[in-house]
Amino acid sequence: MMARRSHYNNMDPKILEKITKYCVIQERCKYEVINKLKVYKVNIDDIDKYIIYLEQNNFLNEDRYTELFIRSKINQNQWGPIKIKFALYQKNIPAPLINKHFANYDENFFKQKIYDYLKKHQIVIEKLSYQEKIYWARHLLQKGYDSDMISEILF
Repeated sequence: MMARRSHYNNMDPKILEKITKYCVIQERCKYEVINKLKVYKVNIDDIDKYIIYLEQNNFLNEDRYTELFIRSKINQNQWGPIKIKFALYQKNIPAPLINKHFANYDENFFKQKIYDYLKKHQIVIEKLSYQEKIYWARHLLQKGYDSDMISEILF
């Protein structure tokens, strides 16, 4: 017990409690936790100690975070793969981890998501004018879908 405690010297118990609660409330990635620790004015040299503690105690797990992030952005926000990957890269999630979880989804899955999204908005592709197709193509691009996939479906 003493050896374990000494490893976590220099960690403020109040900050440790705050950052643990921060991770318990919702799944977090290292990038978010590091930024929160900076807000708490934690010394740069001590940040790694908090990260190690959180990982060892399973409060922080980037693999789990990545899987949940992808799933929630697909199901709740109707984001496409490009926008999701970009958001994960911005949070410094490693590409191999992103690719590992995107292996669960193929092109047909995202094509179906586009069809479902259009159906939800009561869009009948065959009845759209060219201008309306351009509008929906731009909209789907902003949602993070691939331009080739969008063109195949709309045009």
